[in-house]
Amino acid sequence: MKRGKQILSEQSFGAVGIQEHILEVKAEWKNLEDQAALRLHHLQEALNASQFSTETDDLLAWLQDAYRLVSSEDFGHDEYSTRSLLKKHRDVSDAVDKHRAHVAALRQHLGALPVQYRDQEEIQVRMGEVEQLYTEVVEVAVLRQQWLHDALAVYRMFSEVNACELWIDEKEQWLDKMEVPDRLEDVESLDQEMNSLMGRILDVNQIVQQLLDGGHPSSTEVRGCQDHLNSRWNQIVELVEQRKDHLDSVLRLQNYLLECTEIKSQIQDKRKAIDATQYAGSDLGGVLALQRRLSTMEGALSVLEPKLLHLQ
Repeated sequence: MKRGKQILSEQSFGAVGIQEHILEVKAEWKNLEDQAALRLHHLQEALNASQFSTETDDLLAWLQDAYRLVSSEDFGHDEYSTRSLLKKHRDVSDAVDKHRAHVAALRQHLGALPVQYRDQEEIQVRMGEVEQLYTEVVEVAVLRQQWLHDALAVYRMFSEVNACELWIDEKEQWLDKMEVPDRLEDVESLDQEMNSLMGRILDVNQIVQQLLDGGHPSSTEVRGCQDHLNSRWNQIVELVEQRKDHLDSVLRLQNYLLECTEIKSQIQDKRKAIDATQYAGSDLGGVLALQRRLSTMEGALSVLEPKLLHLQ
């Protein structure tokens, strides 16, 4: 076109028709640019649709993996393993919650697609699959977390029951062998330990009641464990009371024997004192002195008389 304009400016031979050719070329060039822009626009729309499809595939794959994790039937076999599973489940639940924004962004991406892509049945179906699967993952995750908490509560209860029954076993053996404890502090310490154990058993009963009220699937086993522990507790309480009664009887007998020994010793002392008061003289002063000693002994004997009556 530049050359054609130069010919026109020089008004050279053959310039006739140059202007028309220049206009034709400009028109064809403009048409080519319009077609290229339209082609680029169509390619960009196709790229967006392809990106949407890829994001949908990736999100569906992630949600399927997440569903597999949150629908696991492994709830652990003891307190430690269940705690570990609960921690992992919380991590998965956090990731699921963060993917809520991804699902919303995918829905926005779909809304931005051209009508010819947005209204395709396959694309609409896959978007629905993503949203439906995400909802199921969230619901199942909530259920699994509750089940893990229930399992943890059961294993904690079993662990506490085992600890309580171990204490009861040890005390039963000690009480069966005990006649008279070496120290009274042992009996006082036992009372303190019994009070502490009673608090732990009350906690166990509270946990069991919560599990039963919640309809735990292991309710029968949990109830049986609770009944067994309460029965063991009632037995140890009865045994302790029996041992206390026995100990009280032994202490009363020992105190009685000590009092008898003490009074016997006092009587022997008084007898010796009486034997030492024999009077061989006839003077008045000696008689009065003997009378005073005998009067003193009589007062001491009168003090012993109530004690003798009490012992009888």
